[in-house]
Amino acid sequence: MRHDDRSRLLGSIGASYLDLVRLRNHEAPDLADAIVEPGSLAEVEALVQWADREGVALVPRSGGTSVVGGLDPLRDGHRAVVVVSDQRLSRPGSILLDQRIASFGAGILGPELEAHLRASGFTLGHFPQSFERSALGGWIAARSFGQESTRYRTPADRLEGFTLVTPRGTIRWKRSEGSHDSPDPGEVVPGSEGTLGILVDVAVRVEPIPPSVDWLAALFPAWSPGVEAMRQLAAQPPVPAVLRLSDGEETDLTLAESGWEMGGPYEAFRRVAKALLGFHSDGPRAASLMIVSYAGTPAEVDEGRRHFRALRRKFGGAGLPSRVGQAWEHSRFRTPYLRDDLIERGWFVETFETFVAWPGLAQVDAAARGAVRVWAEHRGVRAYVGAHLSHPEDRGTSLYFTVIAPQPPGEEESSWKAFKQLTSEAVVSAGGTVSHHHGIGRYHRPWATQSLPSSWQEGWKALKSRWDPNGIMNPGKSLPVR
Repeated sequence: MRHDDRSRLLGSIGASYLDLVRLRNHEAPDLADAIVEPGSLAEVEALVQWADREGVALVPRSGGTSVVGGLDPLRDGHRAVVVVSDQRLSRPGSILLDQRIASFGAGILGPELEAHLRASGFTLGHFPQSFERSALGGWIAARSFGQESTRYRTPADRLEGFTLVTPRGTIRWKRSEGSHDSPDPGEVVPGSEGTLGILVDVAVRVEPIPPSVDWLAALFPAWSPGVEAMRQLAAQPPVPAVLRLSDGEETDLTLAESGWEMGGPYEAFRRVAKALLGFHSDGPRAASLMIVSYAGTPAEVDEGRRHFRALRRKFGGAGLPSRVGQAWEHSRFRTPYLRDDLIERGWFVETFETFVAWPGLAQVDAAARGAVRVWAEHRGVRAYVGAHLSHPEDRGTSLYFTVIAPQPPGEEESSWKAFKQLTSEAVVSAGGTVSHHHGIGRYHRPWATQSLPSSWQEGWKALKSRWDPNGIMNPGKSLPVR
């Protein structure tokens, strides 16, 4: 157990804009009283029993990359609050090759997990943008999505078992053939964000590393034909591993990062594409970039390549070199560090995302951009707004926005609160969800229940009351219980 100020500070913050601003400004309104790192199931059980008996709140910490206040150490009327890091619960376990099931300590980080699997020829296929700094337990607890979710789904979807320590006992769950016929803990714990208990170990279903992978890219003359192409690619096999469509603003940045900068080969290509495809803009902002990857056997990848090219031509897209997609793959884990650097230099940098059904996409998109415009105008600044679609399904897709704007010093928190309220209310009112893969945490609680039946909310309260009757597990997060 550590009590020193540095440990308490670093253990009490996540990776949100507010967290980084407060760290930069040496402000820490909420600090845990202590940080603990149990190293075994017995130690976790003893800790949870002690905390429940003594009225101490526990905040499970797995990687620490929450951007929705999921790690804020809230006392909520308890005597003290302790952050429980799973950093020492990170041992790789067994891999059952014939069943394709691998077990790990909940605290294992993404790179170590993948390295262990790849040594045996397998992969989990989960590569969120936080991959280098996030852990398996957090992926399950927050129902994390990775860049290749169209092929591999999510770790929660691949869940085969876990050990969860709750204030009312330890739950050891293993998926069995019979569990498909009845409700089971594997449907409840994912997405609970540490409010039910502490994950100690996790078993997941893994896949053989695909023998062949190909990256493809296309530039569509506008957003709408790219959206329709994406919808059809997601609905018809073969399913891509990565399927992502950027709007004009994000397209500019992505192509620049890949080496197709303005004035260089990108400008030459844009002029050719405009002539061939009839772009109706004097600049590049009408164009939308699609990045696709297929993984599987050579025959499967070749079929995917033909399918993509047929739909690209159908909706007026022009092919780009494969290195555009490859460059995005190589830089995708760099973006969080670039964001952190901009915030350190005094810029407002925030993202927000929603899940929206295909028929309501245009409405939610317009509402979100309108909210950002109102926020920027009120503060007297110009804001960059870029967006992309990803993680598509038959019924809808994730719509993800990135906003960058000048930020006057001293107004960071008030500016962020106004931004969060305006954008969240706009998205939910237009028919989107308050989040797709960032979770509820603390920040999204005011809007989290608006799309849920009241009967389910009552059921959640009953479940929480049974497993955590004194409310010590990560209070103030996920769905309200009072």
